[in-house]
Amino acid sequence: MKKLIGICFILILLVACAEREIQVLKVGYVHHDHQSALYVAAMEHEKTKADANVWLQEVEAKKHYELMKNGKKIADIELYQSGGGSKVPTLMSQGHFEVGFGGVAAFAFFADKGSPIKIIAPLHIKGDMLVLQPDNPVSTWKEFVEWVKKEKKQRDRSFS
Repeated sequence: MKKLIGICFILILLVACAEREIQVLKVGYVHHDHQSALYVAAMEHEKTKADANVWLQEVEAKKHYELMKNGKKIADIELYQSGGGSKVPTLMSQGHFEVGFGGVAAFAFFADKGSPIKIIAPLHIKGDMLVLQPDNPVSTWKEFVEWVKKEKKQRDRSFS
């Protein structure tokens, strides 16, 4: 199960960075065991490399990774640990992160108030989820999996 979670997270990163020049993908998270997809992808990189030839190469533990595919760097992944509650959705809605991990209640509150975020799927039975920007074309987990498999290119996003 842990291996599957890590591979799913790496697929998310691949889609977000597909066919771009080397880009930086900013990921916000709360330091909690519910973000296991993130931790597994970072810590079990040898397994994801063996299974999919895609992995996170550690540059600075818990902060900076290189997303590698077939031995080539395709993106820089910057991790930003944020406080709990509303901090990740607040920063994400302000454009600081492309991907956010956090509790359902806080993200649902922000989404209901019109913040520019989209909740995709829970990643834990206690309520954490995958959250994407609202202009992403998918609305369900099934659509997301299909989108990941078909997506050839993701538009460029820049952060202030």
